[in-house]
Amino acid sequence: SIFILLVRTNKIQLATKILVFAISIVPFFRLFGAAYPERFAPLFGIESPLLCFDSLAFGCACAILYAHKRETIERHFKTRSVLVVAVALMLILFPHIVTRLEQIQIQNFTLNFVMIEFGNSLQALGFSILLLHSVVAPGWSFYRILNWAWVRQIGILSYSLYIWQQLFWRSPENWQLNHVWWMGLWIIPLFVVAAISYYGLERPFLKLRNRYRELKLTG
Repeated sequence: SIFILLVRTNKIQLATKILVFAISIVPFFRLFGAAYPERFAPLFGIESPLLCFDSLAFGCACAILYAHKRETIERHFKTRSVLVVAVALMLILFPHIVTRLEQIQIQNFTLNFVMIEFGNSLQALGFSILLLHSVVAPGWSFYRILNWAWVRQIGILSYSLYIWQQLFWRSPENWQLNHVWWMGLWIIPLFVVAAISYYGLERPFLKLRNRYRELKLTG
C-alpha cells in the first residue's frame, strides 16, 4: 500500500530508496538470525517476515521499473528473451544446485554463504524477472500456457488458494488420516473451499468495491 501511495503521489525516488533499503537489509537479518537470542525468535526465527520481505520489494521494484522505463524494458526483454529467461532460471535454481552439491559432498564456503544470505533473494529476483518478462512478451514460448482456460481459473482462485492452503496442506496426523492424504487428496477439498470462498465472499466484495468507486467518481 505504501508503494502505491508513493507512486501515485509521484514520489518515485523515495519509493526507490525504500525498496533498495528493504532489499539490502534482509541479508543482515538472515546473518543475525543464525545466532539470535531466544527472546528474539519472533523477529528472526525461520518463519519471520523480516527474513523474506525483500521478495515483495523485488516485485514492487519491477512494477515501478516497468511503469517508468517501459520502452527500455520492452526493448531489452523482447530482443534478448532467451538470455533474460536463462538468467532468471539460473537465479531461481541456484539454491537447489548448491544444496545438490552439498548432498554429493562438494562444499564451497563462498557458495554456501551466498545461498544462506542471498538464496531467497536471488529466487525472488528470478521470479520477478520471469513475471516481468511474461508481461512484456505474453506470447513467448511457455507463457502461452498461462492463457489456457484451466490455468486462468487457477489464477482467479489464487488468492483464495493462498489463504486456505495452510489448512489443508498439513501433516495427515492432524486430520487423523494416513499418508494417502499426501498423494494429492488434500488438493480436492482445497479447491472446493477456495471456490466457495471466491464466489461466495471475494467476488461479491470486489463487485461492491467497484460499485463504490463508480459512485465516488460520478459523485
